[in-house]
Amino acid sequence: MFHLIRLLLGEKSKPMSGEVELDEPYIGGKSQGKRGRGAKGKTPVFGITRREGKLLAVATPDGKSSTVLPVIEEHVLP
Repeated sequence: MFHLIRLLLGEKSKPMSGEVELDEPYIGGKSQGKRGRGAKGKTPVFGITRREGKLLAVATPDGKSSTVLPVIEEHVLP
């Protein structure tokens, strides 16, 4: 199973078309203090998915539009 996951993560995918969903969760260990955006020790991960299961996830340095728009333009057809 791990081999299949590595293969799927490593393959270059074609741009998605049609209706897609975008989300930006913050992934990391449990920490005290602020939650969500700007939480210490958390990494923002930008995800694009289609309903039939195709998914792209990219770790980003921040959640600014200037960071995520190039990812959208590269992986989603207009």
